Amino acid sequence: RPPRSTLFPYTTLFRSLAYTIDFSGGEDHTLYVKDLVTKQRCTRSIEHTMFNLEWSADSTQLYFDKFDSAKRPFQIWRTTVDEHGPGEASKLLEEPDGTFELHMHKTSDGQHIVVESKSGAAAGQFVVDATEAHGEAHALIDRSAFDDEHMCSIDHWQRGAHAGWFILSNKDDQANFALYFASAASPADWRDRKSTRLNSSHWNNL
Repeated sequence: RPPRSTLFPYTTLFRSLAYTIDFSGGEDHTLYVKDLVTKQRCTRSIEHTMFNLEWSADSTQLYFDKFDSAKRPFQIWRTTVDEHGPGEASKLLEEPDGTFELHMHKTSDGQHIVVESKSGAAAGQFVVDATEAHGEAHALIDRSAFDDEHMCSIDHWQRGAHAGWFILSNKDDQANFALYFASAASPADWRDRKSTRLNSSHWNNL
């Protein structure tokens, strides 16, 4: 079986390209960075990763995931990238519950990394400030506060000095979703945007 490459995120400056290659076919990936100016692959790499990658807001750091013995994505790591490639990495988050997996994506404004701890419909949401070199992961939505049928999706919004979170959730009605807003200063205070109600049939299109 030939090696398989997955996921190709560019930096915001389009100078570097991060990607992973699975040489064995066993979902055991190696993380590489290519300099798009010199067209050369950087000398350093990171082995035994998965394939989920995100850049920090200033494109100096990479976030990536690792797997356990069951090939479950259970850890999120961060590494600083220079002209030689990814450096020493530090662990940001670990999911100890073997029934849950970690998945991440960057918010639309590029300012935060969202990490979802998910098992079936049940999910919790952690966020990391992608503008801070040493930002820590903190829980925005605690899954223990909701039942197993709760589903949600979050995104960050900022305009000038005003910032907050849009949250699409079915916490009050499992058959329908509502759009909520929470300020950055009070993320636990969800305000229902009553003009937006979506039936559960729309969930897969969001």
